[in-house]
Amino acid sequence: MIDLHAHVLPGLDDGPDTLEGALELLRQAYEDGVRVIVASPHAGDGRYETHPSEIRGALDAVKARLEEDSLALTVLPGMELYLEGDVLKNREDDELLTVGGLGRYLCFELPTTSLPFFIEEILFRVNLRGYLPMIVHPERNVEIQRDPSVFRSLARHDAVAVISAGGIMGAYGRRAKKAATELLRMGLVRGICSDAHSARHRPAVLSEALRAVEAVVGSTEAARLAWDYPAEILKPLELSRGP
Repeated sequence: MIDLHAHVLPGLDDGPDTLEGALELLRQAYEDGVRVIVASPHAGDGRYETHPSEIRGALDAVKARLEEDSLALTVLPGMELYLEGDVLKNREDDELLTVGGLGRYLCFELPTTSLPFFIEEILFRVNLRGYLPMIVHPERNVEIQRDPSVFRSLARHDAVAVISAGGIMGAYGRRAKKAATELLRMGLVRGICSDAHSARHRPAVLSEALRAVEAVVGSTEAARLAWDYPAEILKPLELSRGP
């Protein structure tokens, strides 16, 4: 499986505090069947202003330990930006870290209580900068909960939805689960993320969520959501499904 969004780097945001905590999360992901995981800490959300150089430094430390432990898990860089206002206006390209560091998709989270004013204009400006929007856990947004088809207007700007394991499993309530289910049925979802923060409280586990997805869209489409669609987002990387 490919996990497109998780907080697994140490000491950068509200994910693990220590390298050992990060490694615990990553081992948990591997044991659950994840072979590729995008580490995307919060950046510019009003609490955390994480710079790409910090993310790369933490990632290097994690990769070194994974190599020591012979754990065949590919960990890729990214950052989670808060989608409001002209989100990229005061950011140069070297202050942005795209999904996988590939220069294509930027990872965004929506506010939970509303959609930003002029959200389509915001996404248009993202497109003008040469980026595609990957919106994680959209099912937590109350306006999308009221009407999941709202996401179709975002898809006009090449936005893709990545639902969270907790969302489809009901961890964020009945409305979030229903919204995730409807987004799946409408064919707007292109991946699942653990949104992991802690091995105990918000674990790096996708397998149970994948079974819930399978119950909605069937085994063939669930398999595509677990690997094929995320692999498209991470092109041109050649990714190994591993043992």
